[in-house]
Amino acid sequence: MSEQSTAQISLGRGRERLTARAAWLFLWVALIPLLYVPQALIGVKEPGVLVVAILSTAAAVCALLLLRTRLWDRLADLLAPRAWILLLLGIVLYVAASIHHGLRTIGSFGDADQTALFNQMLWNTLHGHPFATSSETLDGSLGSHFGIHFSPTLLLLLTVYALWPGPQVLVVVQALAVGLIPIPLYLLLRPRAGAAGAALLALAVLLVPPLLQLGGSDFREHALLPVFLLTALWALETRRPAFLWVSLLLALGIREEVGAVLVFLGLYALLTGRGRALWLPMAALGVAWLLVAVRIVMPHFWSPQLWSDPWRRFQDVSGFPGRTPAEMAFGLLHRPGPLFHAIVNRSNVDYLYHAFRALLLIPPWGDAALLLAVPGLMTNLLSPLIYMKLPYAQYTLVPLVFAALATMRVAVRVSSRALPERGAGAGLTAAIVVGCGLLPSQASPVSLETPPHVPLDAAREVVRSLRPGEAVYAPPNFYVQIGGRKIVGCSDQLHDRMLDPAIRIQYDRVILWPGDLPAETTLVRQMAADTRFRREPAPEPFLVYRRRS
Repeated sequence: MSEQSTAQISLGRGRERLTARAAWLFLWVALIPLLYVPQALIGVKEPGVLVVAILSTAAAVCALLLLRTRLWDRLADLLAPRAWILLLLGIVLYVAASIHHGLRTIGSFGDADQTALFNQMLWNTLHGHPFATSSETLDGSLGSHFGIHFSPTLLLLLTVYALWPGPQVLVVVQALAVGLIPIPLYLLLRPRAGAAGAALLALAVLLVPPLLQLGGSDFREHALLPVFLLTALWALETRRPAFLWVSLLLALGIREEVGAVLVFLGLYALLTGRGRALWLPMAALGVAWLLVAVRIVMPHFWSPQLWSDPWRRFQDVSGFPGRTPAEMAFGLLHRPGPLFHAIVNRSNVDYLYHAFRALLLIPPWGDAALLLAVPGLMTNLLSPLIYMKLPYAQYTLVPLVFAALATMRVAVRVSSRALPERGAGAGLTAAIVVGCGLLPSQASPVSLETPPHVPLDAAREVVRSLRPGEAVYAPPNFYVQIGGRKIVGCSDQLHDRMLDPAIRIQYDRVILWPGDLPAETTLVRQMAADTRFRREPAPEPFLVYRRRS
């Protein structure tokens, strides 16, 4: 038999083996229409999602059929030296688009109440009122944000804020924080997926809908967490203790509940053998930080006018009463019925489907990184608070990022086993299929509540008329525009409490938009009769009142 015939027979057998090994990949691709068709036909009825799902499925099938060639192997080898360039280019595009969207929202008086809150906190801190805001109190007076959440890491922003005061700083910081998530993801995936596959997988995370929108949306301190926690995980796996502890301390200083994530990171280190000497110190630090923050530090900053106290907030979020953590744990263990119904219910099924559908539901439990999603995910599932179960809310961010990491690791691992001789081509194949699975989620519109549209020219004229340092009450749309001052109030915060003369006298200027809220109609009548204020000329439809000297 000639050498050519022998080679042809060998190649034919290799293709047969390839087809058999890759058969499950075709089943994986079949998940794309299965996951999106129900919503497109039964739920919200989104025909665009169905069309994109069909096209994505066809593209993924074509990509798998090309495995009979060496196309993906050659492409992976070609992209490998340029992986960092590809990664940085994707990050720059995402950050630029996010900053553009965030600045446009601020400039158009859009929905950015949390940006305004943290802007006011930083402004007050620079002007002698540490951590103070007036939007988290029931009477519009100053209260410490640290009495609601302990976030000392945010004070690092003061150096930049001092040079460039304004909400724009927070827009840029959030866009950068979310945009940099692919870098530690790339470092974590590269040993398994190769440079090309890891770069594409890392960038694909930014297409997961909550992350895609987060960079340019209202500022959330949660947005700073993933890059620090992923960096800590990478440092743990590569045995870089300095990076590990710095990243963990920065993450802990963003939200007090990160202590629970640190406990599970210690468990991850123990189970994977990546840092068995570190698991106990990490777990102990996590527990200590959580208890000290909730029981000592936050009560120290708390004052009666704040809308919530730390422990009551902890109970409200968890949904299980108890005066101490031990009582809460005892209640959870000895009330299996309520615990089961709290987790297994329709709202939680809807939440899990819409929040994690874009990840193709590839079983992520095959990777220990999913452990780091457990604290946040269980909190969301157990909580009776509806806003904790919103797929696009900030509380889903950390569980979603680590579920994505676990999913991608599983995808790469299974692809590598199905294509053991293909090297980096297997990682690139996993990236292509994951990317095809994400595309239909881009066709699904997101319905988010937005405040009424503001007449821009009139609103800008009103803002220009304000004096620096004046205490101002205004519609919620104005909040982000006027946050650089000691006292700011709006109807979303005070509701009908502005009808109390003792509350509204603390404001130097009161801006009203008749018809914005029902309570404003009554307030308009009261302001017209309040002799302590005089009405000033203002562009329609706004009414402006100044407090008399």
